[in-house]
Formats: sequence, C-alpha cells, structure tokens
Amino acid sequence: MIAKRIGKAASCMLLVVIALNLQITATYSAPCFDFFIPPDDKITTEQGLVTTEQALTVNPSPSTSSYIEPPPRIEPVFDSENSGLPLNLLEHINDSASAAYAVNVAVAAMSSELKESPEARSTLTSFMEEAAAMAASRNSQMGDLVVSEITAVTMSSDADAAIKAVVKVASSAEIELDREMKKVLKFKTESDVVDITLEPSLLRINADIVKVQAPSFTISIPKSFIEANASYTSFLIHAEPVESELKLISASNLNLNRFLAAAASGKETAVEVEFSKKPVDSITLGLVYTQKTDGVPVIAEGSEVLASKRNSITQTIDAKISGEGTYKVKSSIKSFSDMKNKSASMQEAVNYLASNGIVSGTSQANFSPDMPISRAEIAMLLTKTIGYYNESADGHFLDVFKTDWFFGAAGSAKQKGIMVGTNPEGTLFSPKMNIPKIQIASIFARILQTEMRYIVVSDAETEKTLSIFSDRNSIPDWAAKDIALVLRQNILKGSYSFSGDKELSRGEVAEMLHVLYLRIWE
Repeated sequence: MIAKRIGKAASCMLLVVIALNLQITATYSAPCFDFFIPPDDKITTEQGLVTTEQALTVNPSPSTSSYIEPPPRIEPVFDSENSGLPLNLLEHINDSASAAYAVNVAVAAMSSELKESPEARSTLTSFMEEAAAMAASRNSQMGDLVVSEITAVTMSSDADAAIKAVVKVASSAEIELDREMKKVLKFKTESDVVDITLEPSLLRINADIVKVQAPSFTISIPKSFIEANASYTSFLIHAEPVESELKLISASNLNLNRFLAAAASGKETAVEVEFSKKPVDSITLGLVYTQKTDGVPVIAEGSEVLASKRNSITQTIDAKISGEGTYKVKSSIKSFSDMKNKSASMQEAVNYLASNGIVSGTSQANFSPDMPISRAEIAMLLTKTIGYYNESADGHFLDVFKTDWFFGAAGSAKQKGIMVGTNPEGTLFSPKMNIPKIQIASIFARILQTEMRYIVVSDAETEKTLSIFSDRNSIPDWAAKDIALVLRQNILKGSYSFSGDKELSRGEVAEMLHVLYLRIWE
C-alpha cells in the first residue's frame, strides 16, 4: 500500500486503487489560439445557420481602422468513429466565443436527419456541455486544488455565459435540445498527482458538476456528492497513478514522466484514490483508454465488472464508484446460447448489458429472453444502470428481507425515488410481481428526468406522439407524458396498439434498457 498523501485526512480513510491499461503515443499539442466568432448577423442566414465551409471562413468587414485580423483557426477533424463531431476543437476552447464557434462547426455539419435524431441530439448536447466547460475552465500545473466559493464564482459566471452562447447557436440551427444542459466547473491540471479539497462554501455556487481533468484520468463530482460530504467540513479526494508492479512507491518519488514511461512500455498502471472520510453518494472516474478491443471496454473491480461506458466526447471509460477497490479497464465479452434466434437489436442489447455487468443470465449459458420480468429484477437492473446500487440499502418493506438477493436493489430504488411500494402505505414491494409495460415506461421516463434533466413533453406533442396508438384513450393521464417521452427517445418502439397492461419479457426490457443506458451515461 503506498504512503498516504493527505495528512489532514480523517482516521476513517478509504483507499481506492484504479488500474488501467494505457497505450501512449507521442503527440504534439498545437498552441491554443483565440477563436473569433462572427457577429450574429454574420453566422446566421435566413435558413438559420451557415454551412461548415462558411463557418470556417466568414469574417466581418472591419468596422474601424483598428480592426485586427483574427488569429488562424484550427482545422476541425470530425470524429467519424465515435461521435461524428469536431472533437479536436474542444482542446482549443478558452472562452464563450470559441465554444460557440466549435458548436457552430458541429451543427453546420449535421444533416436534417441527424437534427431529428434523438441519439444525435443527445451526443451534441454532451459536446455542448464539454465546450461550455472548457470555456470556463481553469488550468494549473500543480494538482493541489482547493475548490470553494472564491475559486468557483468567476468560473460559474463564465460557464453561464458559455452555456448561453452554445444554446443560442443550436437554436439558430433550429435544433431543439431534449434535455437541459448541466453546468460543469472544470479544472485542468498538468499533474497526475491530484489533491481536491471541497470546501463547504462551494455549496453556495450554482453548479451541477465539479470536474478535474488530469493527463490519465478525470474525476467528476456531482452536486449531490458535495452536498452530502462537504456540508459542514472540507472533504478531500486524493488521486495519483502508481506502478502496479511495485509494492511500495512513495508519492514524493512518483512523477508524471515515470508514469508515462511505464505506460508506454506496456506495464499496467493504477490510480490510487483516497477520501478523507467514507463518502456518501458516488463520483465518476474516467480512465483514459485508447486501445482497440473486440469486446466492450469496461471498468472492473477485481473480477467484478462495473456499470461503465465509453464517453464519446472525452474519450474515456467512465464509471461511478463510491467505495474502495482496485479498478482497471478490461475487455468484456458476454453472450448467451439461447439468444441466437432473437433479433439483432435484442442480441446487441443483451450482450452489451451483460458485458457491462448490468444484466445476468438465468444460468451460465442462458438468458431466458422470453421470461416475464419481476419488480425485483427491474429494481436491480435500474439501480445498477444509474450507478446507485447499494447492497445494504434498506427500504423498510415488510416483504423484503436482508437474506433476499434483491434486498439492496429494492432499498436503493426506493431511496432514489425510482420505485415505491405497491400499497398506499408504501410498506409492500411485491418483489415477485411481474411489472406491466405502462409502469416500466413511467419508471424509465422518471430516470431520464431525474438523472439527465430531460424536458417533459408538452401537451400538444404528447397528443401528437400518442396518436399512433389505436388504444390511445386507454392510456391514463398520469402516464401519457411519460410514454410520450420514452417514445420520442426511441426507448420504446411505437406500434398499432400500446397495450399498457402487457407484461414485457426479459429480452424486451433489455432492448429498452440498452437505449436508456446510453442516454443517461452521455
């Protein structure tokens, strides 16, 4: 165990070691140019937005003799393999204007079909969030960061301005975002040895996430984590890479060059994370991972695969953790013999979710896709999907016992507000009861709104969306907007009849869960 670096940490210090495999290549970072964004009347046209070529070349006429030619722009490189967006522009953003420029280039390259695609809009929104975060970010050579109201107030103001700027660009392109953007306060450090101190005064800042980006990993701290852990005293998070082959390395003799050399040589590396006390809630760890793999790249703790996802914008593998362990990126491949005759989309969904440790089979070889799904199974699937599963969470249900395999799932689902009791008093969970389609749709919509701030569908759009069903009148008012939301996000597929009382199979729920998983992890 390496020497602890946080001297003022409480005695209940937790240790988390995250291991990852990195493929390091020699790169050259171009200087960060100031971008020039033309005035509104120059970047917009009667149709709403200029083309990609125009976005790169248009310049206003000099209004005064003191006009200075803007510095050269960075040529955008569209990432066709992952997001399809000009990701290289993100690293050259340093203000609201350059953030708006990057988003302008991105939306100008989108076809009308992409603008109507919920998948493409979701990825674009994540790109816009990252652009706004970069515009308001702060750089530091050192990794010792004290995050308080004083350090964050200017960043918060800059982030607000950047969000306003990029939303205006999307609106000019007639792109209607499906969810509200999250405000991220981003710190970039050149050090891979990071100490983050969260001060209680940070609670007065209106921000959703505090993110620290180091060369080989990122740490994203949601507002809920800050509220739970830094309400009265400072909370410390320490992270640094170590060489897993060495049993003891002190923090003083570990440096970035040594870490990079080890990574370049193909050695497995690890990142040690320490907390000043046992944390409440989870943080998101993003591990840089550039290797190609035939399977699904996931983060694992020992032999246990965690809910994780490749972030198509930051190019990291992200996972939510709230406890100690040894984490590394690995390739995971899972499949079941009884899925061979199912649709390609169902096979993809089941294999992906199984590889990510979200779903499991009824046996080692079989998934049993045609079996109905119970409330207990849904609770387990959803709490793992959102990274909120706590095996000891107690929902105080009279029909759920500590010896039940779903005890923590039922309790976690209740604490998160995903699922409640089946009786008016809320004391019964009914774990073996099969759950109908209408309830699943409502639960999924609730997760979209609470986890990613998806916007409630308007009355007019709800009626338009639900008009495809012959049994529209059988859909109760309490579920109408929820069903419209999951339909518009392609989580639920439309058909002639909605049939809300139908009991969905394990395979059908897996298909829905696959889409939900990709949405809430953007």
